[in-house]
Amino acid sequence: MTIRARLEERKDYIVGEYSNGKSTNKLGEEFNCNSGTVYLALKDWGVVVKKRKKFKGKTSDYHDEILRLY
Repeated sequence: MTIRARLEERKDYIVGEYSNGKSTNKLGEEFNCNSGTVYLALKDWGVVVKKRKKFKGKTSDYHDEILRLY
């Protein structure tokens, strides 16, 4: 069974948990898949997905930007 098929089987649960504040990262861990897969599944199901964060990686990589915004 594919990962997407497993997610599809539990669609109501996933949508409910996401709506209650569970992150795509936590759902990905729970279903042993990438959070991006959960994210795309939610979008395909018509769920309004929170915007993904712009900054990724180490905080030190964004030191100058953090200071500028501060």
